[in-house]
Amino acid sequence: MTTILDVGVVIAGAGARGAYEAGLLAHLLPEVAARTRAEGAVARFSFVGTSAGSLNAALVAGRAPRVTGVTPPEEVHRLWTAAMSQVTAVWCSITEHQVIGPRPSGRLLGALTRAVPLVHVPFVSVLNVDPLVELAHDPAVVDWAAIQERVADGTVGAVGVATTARDGRTVVFLDRHDTSRTLDRDEHRDIDYVDVPGGLSPEHVLASSAIPAAFPAVRVSEPPEWTGWYHDGGVRLNTPLKPALTLGLDHLLVVGTHPDGYDRTTRPDPKAPAPEVDESVIPVVNQLMADQLVQDLQTLRSRNALPGSTPVRHLFAGPADLGALAELSQTSATGLGATRVLRHLLTDPARWELSSYLLFDPGYLAAAVGAGQRRAAEVLAAGPSVPWQT
Repeated sequence: MTTILDVGVVIAGAGARGAYEAGLLAHLLPEVAARTRAEGAVARFSFVGTSAGSLNAALVAGRAPRVTGVTPPEEVHRLWTAAMSQVTAVWCSITEHQVIGPRPSGRLLGALTRAVPLVHVPFVSVLNVDPLVELAHDPAVVDWAAIQERVADGTVGAVGVATTARDGRTVVFLDRHDTSRTLDRDEHRDIDYVDVPGGLSPEHVLASSAIPAAFPAVRVSEPPEWTGWYHDGGVRLNTPLKPALTLGLDHLLVVGTHPDGYDRTTRPDPKAPAPEVDESVIPVVNQLMADQLVQDLQTLRSRNALPGSTPVRHLFAGPADLGALAELSQTSATGLGATRVLRHLLTDPARWELSSYLLFDPGYLAAAVGAGQRRAAEVLAAGPSVPWQT
């Protein structure tokens, strides 16, 4: 009888940095799957993502190859490599026009409302995401039926996307192969787990990616009892490590776009001028994107070290240097259209961190994919087995 190794793949929210995560996964998944098969087991992946991570979860789950206990390791590697080349091709083909479109500014709409007091013009977001909606519904990008089929036949263990409900709680929508175990509400972390009997759909991933104010909230209608408006899951749970643990997975592959620790070797510059508004936003962005990841991993490692505990083996893959992707956004972007304006506005190196989340530029996205692949190769370079940590 074939041994199944259930591996949870946790994919953090990252904006345009999602291309880097796709690059990480493009190298990690073929290697982990093939190395596991060489040791006599079959790796079955479950994907849990937030924001851009939810898009990556859907992109990969719908293309996951069907592997059995008689599939040779070399064939496993080939199948996963072919699948992931399609995922990275999607990222490399994305342009700014496929993510956002023009929308009247809040100032204009506000002025109209004041000029005509009896007319109320709802202002739901700064950006128009109609192109992103079309992208999510394109079966050539995300094959939703294929995701449901793979979860149903057990090729994929589960797919989950984290969202933030209107009342502020985290809601993780799930499509699970095995629904025999009830996932209770997590009162401590304020997380609800919701199975979607008909499978996930574009509305769930779009909700997980709906950055508050910038993107409009998304109305989720399935399952009916959870119908409502939802925003980006990264507001409270940018790295959904806790949901992966709740699924009962004892091996975790965590991918992100920040290091898994803090570099505090430098001191503040006493001669630096006061930070401007956009510079002041950067620590907030980093806090949302990175702090929870670092703290959750530290908690997991501390728990694993407790006497009598059952260790959750895990592997983290992310950049070694906090500023690597920030610099890449400036050196590789082609500078077409709105990205040229954005790069001009964010020319100061202190602002590059912000641009690395926002530049949906083909040159930058392709470079980020390549950087992710190279970093994943470094993470796995220790030996022939997967270097799981405890």
